[in-house]
Amino acid sequence: MSNLTYNFAQKIRWFRLLAHSRSSKLNEEVALSLLDKLPSKSPVIFDIGANIGLFIKAFNKSPHKPKLIFAFEPSTYVYSVLKLTVSRFKNVQCFKLALDSKNGTTTLNMPLKKSGSIRVGLSHIGEVSKGDYLQESVETKLLDDFVEEMKCDVIDLIKIDVEGAEFEILKGANRILTEIRPFWFVEISETKGRFDNNSKDTFKKFFDANYAAFYFNEQREWVAVQDYDNENDFLFVPKEMLNGLNI
Repeated sequence: MSNLTYNFAQKIRWFRLLAHSRSSKLNEEVALSLLDKLPSKSPVIFDIGANIGLFIKAFNKSPHKPKLIFAFEPSTYVYSVLKLTVSRFKNVQCFKLALDSKNGTTTLNMPLKKSGSIRVGLSHIGEVSKGDYLQESVETKLLDDFVEEMKCDVIDLIKIDVEGAEFEILKGANRILTEIRPFWFVEISETKGRFDNNSKDTFKKFFDANYAAFYFNEQREWVAVQDYDNENDFLFVPKEMLNGLNI
């Protein structure tokens, strides 16, 4: 899987992740609803914090199949599963990369269970709390710089699930917010001291960029919200695109 050394429990966890990636239908309902809302019926998607690729599988089941998906996952351990999960999709490009507020490198912190198994869904950059971690140095890049290098002038949807580092990504995405204007589907998490910002700062960043916010409620409806009050997955839509939007 990599040059890192993994114990027996971590190797078993890897095979379980691979099996889960083949069988899970997690995220399908949300993913299909998201793509149904996009103006483009052949969208370009950025999946930041792609993990093992479950959202990518779900996106590719939509009648509005993405034209291209850029998938970002910094963990060597998880990236190896992601590559296998999406290998059959010709519209996916994978990057072992952490999007951040600066170019360079940072430390990815992967929490460990008592068994030594990696809690892959909680891996994060920034300050760590108490506990045991497997750590890895990973490359970081500004999202604006990545988009410029790839000459990608059209982005329809950016999905972010990065365990509290979403504001750091947005600090490196000013051109995307002001000029390209994609939809954003963001898991906003409390940073718990990992960074010098909080969840309300992330919400305000979108509002200052003239976006409207919605969340997917238990009745499977997109509901408009005016402020952040708890952890949730939010859809941010450019206000100029709200007219005629079935939401």
